[in-house]
Amino acid sequence: MTVLGRPIPDAPDVVRMRGERHAKVQAELEAQGVDALVLLVTGGVSYTTGAHAPAADAGRASMFRPVSVVVRGDPAPHLFTPTRRARRPSFPPTTCTWPSTPTSTTPPTPSLPPSGRSSRPGDGRVG
Repeated sequence: MTVLGRPIPDAPDVVRMRGERHAKVQAELEAQGVDALVLLVTGGVSYTTGAHAPAADAGRASMFRPVSVVVRGDPAPHLFTPTRRARRPSFPPTTCTWPSTPTSTTPPTPSLPPSGRSSRPGDGRVG
């Protein structure tokens, strides 16, 4: 079976699909002149990283949710998650951060790799 002349694979190629989505986000960051994008909504985090948020009640969902940071020019988005189960096995582990204890109420400290750009406030645009 084919779609638009391309065969339908038996299983989705999630690595390729995530790479294509990342390329689209990178192109839009470049087009808009935005240096970084912080995604707090579960749908945006899932789109950029493929991460899944576990079900939680309303009180816990606002405190323990995954966050994605996409930095223009970086090869992959950065995932900050309260649970290791949110990360897909095919996601680069070096771009994933979680607190030392999943019950901690202290959010993880961002540890983005140096990107050659200044990290001083006011030196870039964050969306």
